[in-house]
Amino acid sequence: MNENWKEVLNTVAGKLTAGFAFAVVMFVAVAQFGEQIPSQYQPLPYVLIGLAYVGYALREVMNARQSKSESQTPSSSARERTVEIGNDMKDSVAITGDNNHVKFIIGLNGHTNQTEELRSQITGYLAWVEEEFGKITLRGIEQSGRQVVELPLDSVYVPLQAEHSADKRDMIAAQARSENEENNTRNIDLNQVLSLGERVIITGGPGSGKTTVLKHIAWALAYAIRYDKGDVVRDKIGLEPPLPLPIYVPLSLYASYLRDPANTNEYPKTLAAFIAYYLIQSQTNLNLDKRFFADLLRDEQRVLLLLDGLDEVPNERERVIIRQDIERLVAGKKNLRVVVTSRTVAYQGRAVLGRGFYHLSVLPIGEGLIQSMVLQAYNAIYPQTPSQAKDKGDDLIKGIRRLEADRQKRLGEDTPTLVSTPLMVRMLLIVHFNNRRLPDQRADLYQKAIDAMLRPDYALDATVAEEIEKRMGGSLAMNREMLQLLAFHMHQRGEKQGRKIDEDALREILGSDPTYESFVEDLISQTRQRGTLLEEQGGLYQFIHLSFQEFLVGRYLVERLRDVEKIVAFLEDDIVLEDWWREPILLMIGYFDITSPRVGREVLTRLAGLDKEALEKVAHLALETQLASTELAAVAFQESQNQLSTLQDGLIERLRFFFKEETQKRVYFSPSILASTADSLDKFGHLPPDLYRYLPIPHPQTPFHIAKYPVTNVQYQRFLDAPDFAEERYWVNFPKFDENSQAMSDIWGVEGYKWLRESWDDDHKIYPRYWNDPRFGIARKGVPVVGVSWY
Repeated sequence: MNENWKEVLNTVAGKLTAGFAFAVVMFVAVAQFGEQIPSQYQPLPYVLIGLAYVGYALREVMNARQSKSESQTPSSSARERTVEIGNDMKDSVAITGDNNHVKFIIGLNGHTNQTEELRSQITGYLAWVEEEFGKITLRGIEQSGRQVVELPLDSVYVPLQAEHSADKRDMIAAQARSENEENNTRNIDLNQVLSLGERVIITGGPGSGKTTVLKHIAWALAYAIRYDKGDVVRDKIGLEPPLPLPIYVPLSLYASYLRDPANTNEYPKTLAAFIAYYLIQSQTNLNLDKRFFADLLRDEQRVLLLLDGLDEVPNERERVIIRQDIERLVAGKKNLRVVVTSRTVAYQGRAVLGRGFYHLSVLPIGEGLIQSMVLQAYNAIYPQTPSQAKDKGDDLIKGIRRLEADRQKRLGEDTPTLVSTPLMVRMLLIVHFNNRRLPDQRADLYQKAIDAMLRPDYALDATVAEEIEKRMGGSLAMNREMLQLLAFHMHQRGEKQGRKIDEDALREILGSDPTYESFVEDLISQTRQRGTLLEEQGGLYQFIHLSFQEFLVGRYLVERLRDVEKIVAFLEDDIVLEDWWREPILLMIGYFDITSPRVGREVLTRLAGLDKEALEKVAHLALETQLASTELAAVAFQESQNQLSTLQDGLIERLRFFFKEETQKRVYFSPSILASTADSLDKFGHLPPDLYRYLPIPHPQTPFHIAKYPVTNVQYQRFLDAPDFAEERYWVNFPKFDENSQAMSDIWGVEGYKWLRESWDDDHKIYPRYWNDPRFGIARKGVPVVGVSWY
């Protein structure tokens, strides 16, 4: 009842114009003191009251007519109005439409006498949100002399996929309803996140696109409210009008705000107070009383809070405090919309938000999303030349496929994909745009990707970026050197123990170097908070991708050992024989190739024994070690971009040495190293000079000959290209064999030729299954043909 009376009084107060107020006061005065007024003046108060009522009525009629005219006149909705939004912006902001969404936000807030000022300020804020969040920034792209390219967010945004996992209490309830339910997860598009409920927590790995989701929500709402385009948010983020005001807040700054003793009592240390503080203090052009934001948060339907980066709060104790503050803020406000983001590894234990938050986990992106991201990005970069955009996009997509295929070939089909997040797509887009070849420039690619992730540039808020950078003394180089030292020591532990390291061991490794000792705590704090190349889970630390660990190991060998003889001596100590060290060695030589090609050439020459002096230095090594070193040098050369072609002949001759009969009589080489060596020779385009040689096989009854090598693709190509390939006489009367491979009396007759005619292509050819596969087909002439079957 009290709330109803308050609502009535607020409504009356809102209607209390000057004339109406005068009439009320006069009426009360006449009722109280009317008998004391001289009789000749007693009619005067009633006349004044009547005039006041008439004035009030006329004003209400005029307002009603104006409102009706605005809602019915087409030109009103199309009319443009100009509102100045502050000194920081040179131009005025044009407002189209009748601003019903802005009116909704302003209405019923107790600030009626500030309506026009509020309209101006909110409109300015919306323009700021559009400008701040309406673009994706690509750093490192060289275009028209600029190193930064900004793409319209709406043009390049691709909705990601997420998985919903019910919390434990919901899972128990679900199991009670259906004992036969296999799991409690389902996949959804993140462009429909706001249609799922009022409270959502989105988790994912570094660079998985969580912040971009918030940017897109904020931009879409700001655009729709400013231009009265409710259909925009319905289509783009799954939200129906009335539309709330989007408010983006970085939680790492809230943690700093709570920590800072300099903050006065002007803003209490609560999340609601910080939101007002952040919006007024940041460059949002707002100049409003802080009570306005309190009113917005109190009226649940008029605001959407986008709370970014719970993981960027440095430690679990502070994350717990902020989790509690979020829960306090939403308590009792069932309609208040809140979206929170966090890295998966940081969203655990006591930092997990309580019941009522709908948990979404961002899924790794697949090839379909990668294609959409690449093509839309290039369409935005080349808006005037769609054909060029398509060609560039298709080429990058093919490059990504080759990159992943190459990784699977080198590391096995079960190896995790490298390009599984929007961040990695962005890194490859930058590299590709600058005319780098993705598969052959792995060291260059990893270097750029690592630098991008160590910089805080891709943090949405500039203050957040500065806060993160301060923790490492503002030095990307310091951070990178510490991580490469850690990577090297982790890798030395071997394949079984080298992927993860506990915190005590991490401190011991980095603390042993006086240069890094004072930065260890900052690195640990940064890893817990934001995660860069390292991530922490349950007290154990690991690199987010083994490829980055391997590259940093290679870089460490270059930067720390520097001297060619020291590097080769380290490798020849049986390191070259271990598969665990293969990638770091290749990436080490690749790093030389992009930073110091001359030294890279010296390493290749020394490692493979390509000149007389180098050959003398490797002569004492076991032949298997010499072969492993030479094969690694050959692969590294093939991946290089800056090495002289004259090295190729020396590498081919050196590799052939290990296939000579006299060499193989001296030592047994493992089949795997021989296969890798043959692959290297094939990539050089080398074919054995005795490829077509047949060896006699003695037999007491029927001696025969057999080819020295398995049938290769180049040999099979000769079979396909033979002018009489499709002649019937070669495809009839094949003998039949039983299950014991014994000849039968019957023959196949014309069935073979019939099958040929039914199966051949337009060229009257039948190609092996993998003929066009770059890994196995005709592109590799010297490898055995595959995909050929009797069936």
